[in-house]
Amino acid sequence: MESETYLTMLELEDKYTKTPTVWELTQAFSDSREMVGALILELEGELKVYDEWVKKHSFNEAFRRIDPRYIRLKELKKFMKFTKPRVFSKQLDVQKAKMIPIRELYDFNVSRETSKMIYAKCPFHDQRTGSFTIYKDSNSWFCYSCNIGGDSIAFLQKLKGISFVNAVKELGGQQ
Repeated sequence: MESETYLTMLELEDKYTKTPTVWELTQAFSDSREMVGALILELEGELKVYDEWVKKHSFNEAFRRIDPRYIRLKELKKFMKFTKPRVFSKQLDVQKAKMIPIRELYDFNVSRETSKMIYAKCPFHDQRTGSFTIYKDSNSWFCYSCNIGGDSIAFLQKLKGISFVNAVKELGGQQ
């Protein structure tokens, strides 16, 4: 009985005091993937100078095996290989962003409003009469002068000149 207790204590001690493996670290810190990617780019840029030197002289290949920066780069690449990128429900995020009413995104100069549509002046060009229509039921818009339209994401993209991803983030479609 005493030997079993001793073995159990050794297992526990080993579990909590040993150095974690790369696999264990990747599982524990998988949310640090973006930061590791940035570190890899930084290190690769820094080591380009040495790569040229190593290519010129084959005996310098041993330099890569002992230089801590190359070792760190190798470990960081292992980390990236073992971890999977975080997967968000992109469709849910986009759907959430599309649900934001277009009327709330801009202070429109409304000329007429019905139960299903809003007629206003287009924010993308100067005009005397309103050719910009917001369809309340579908939360979409169309400008008959510009001949363009879309949903709330497309509106914010056009209004601010930003990418689709940034428009979704700005509309609160990020989890």
